[in-house]
Amino acid sequence: MPRSCSANTFCVARAPSNLGILRDVSLLLFLRLNRFEYETKSSFTADFHLMMNNCRRFNLPETQYYKCANHLEEEFMTLTKNL
Repeated sequence: MPRSCSANTFCVARAPSNLGILRDVSLLLFLRLNRFEYETKSSFTADFHLMMNNCRRFNLPETQYYKCANHLEEEFMTLTKNL
């Protein structure tokens, strides 16, 4: 992660070099969720959308990563719309 980000915050990645970064951010999102660190639905969804936006920002639309981000975001919205 860029130096301006701490272990407890999310930010726009400047240039992710590998899938390990996505794994680390996904794990952080999961850990924060399991520790009940999100006080609102909107704070959790903001982190999730930021992660998907980062994925799309650094991958071309025809790649599996970009398409997967779109699919995950669609499923996420479907699953969380009634929460």
